[in-house]
Amino acid sequence: MKRIAWGMMIMISLMVSRTYADGPSNNINFFFGQKSLSEDWDTLYGNYREQPEFGILCDFRGQDWPLSIAVEFLGSAKEEDDLTGSTGEFALGVKKIWEDPGTPIRPFVGIGLSSITGKFEEKFSNGASISSEETGMGYFMEGGVYFTVGENLNLGAMVRYCYANASIDQDGDGDEDDDLDLGGTHAGIFIGLHF
Repeated sequence: MKRIAWGMMIMISLMVSRTYADGPSNNINFFFGQKSLSEDWDTLYGNYREQPEFGILCDFRGQDWPLSIAVEFLGSAKEEDDLTGSTGEFALGVKKIWEDPGTPIRPFVGIGLSSITGKFEEKFSNGASISSEETGMGYFMEGGVYFTVGENLNLGAMVRYCYANASIDQDGDGDEDDDLDLGGTHAGIFIGLHF
């Protein structure tokens, strides 16, 4: 917990530092990566800890704003046999982007609140299915770099950590008393537009 607190303090201090650009800046990117969850996601049916992930990352900054508003949608899932474990996340926060007109490289850090949903769904051969789904509130921290080609094409990479907790039935016993960590670490690449 102390490491997380220190990480948040460092990110906040970075955010209040000077940025070169003061004009509007907007980014919309498609994220492709992997989410690594806790050992809570090991079940009787298999290991659902490492899940492929897709997301949409947006940030918007107005004239003379010191920070960008970040809005992010992320989803991950893994299927083994007839059982699928998945997460979905909506995140809202702020992002600090360092921009220097002399270089296409723009590093960033971000922090904010997350609403994360965890779900287990089992499908049967007759087409029927049962599922258990819960949502928890938490937070996220992230860092990465934009590499802007020309004026509008973004390429980049990002690492991220999020946390939220919920009680969910993951072993099929009908009791939603299994405490499940819905967050984890994310790593991947993205492509999108800068305008």
